[in-house]
Amino acid sequence: MLRRDWLVIVVVLAATLAGSLAWNIWGPGNYIAEAEVLVAAKIPSGAGAGQYDVELSRASTSNFIVDDLGRVVQGNAFAGLIARRYQEESGAEIDPDRLAGSLSIDRSHRGLKVILRWPDAHEAGHLIDLTATALAEDSRLFYPTIDEVADIAIIDLSSAPRRPGMLAATFDIALKLASAAILIVAVIVWRDYFRGRLYSEDVDDLLGIKVLARID
Repeated sequence: MLRRDWLVIVVVLAATLAGSLAWNIWGPGNYIAEAEVLVAAKIPSGAGAGQYDVELSRASTSNFIVDDLGRVVQGNAFAGLIARRYQEESGAEIDPDRLAGSLSIDRSHRGLKVILRWPDAHEAGHLIDLTATALAEDSRLFYPTIDEVADIAIIDLSSAPRRPGMLAATFDIALKLASAAILIVAVIVWRDYFRGRLYSEDVDDLLGIKVLARID
């Protein structure tokens, strides 16, 4: 059965491959912009006395603060602030909920990386700059005691948003090819089933079961 329709299968898979390649190269896929801030906890005088030294106390405290800042970034209140500032500077409106859903975080030792996935490269660059600035300078609006417990500084900022890497594009293409293959085989099987054109010789191909006998 599948051998009878091999040309259809080849055409569908070739079209899917060509379309996937074109989409990943020229399509309006999301751009990725990143920013990273360093968190340096403020340790009170005398904290070095006793069991833990100053740097160990600073590292431990910074980890907790980084977790708190991650919660701030993922909240819709923070996204609302960025959206308002973007509108003030550019005149264009951004949906805060959409922005909040496009922001993600990747915490590291004493640092927090903010990742923005956005369809427009220019907007992505502007938004990530506003996000990093707000995180470094205005976290107190959402974390009132941040100035008392830590210093925050931008240490990395995307100079230009980038498209997803080769690995992501390859996975996307492979997933689309697999989906197309499953779909076209299912269509062929159901088409022949409803037309009463399924034959015993097709069982081996479809199910991998050797036919030992047939009752006509």
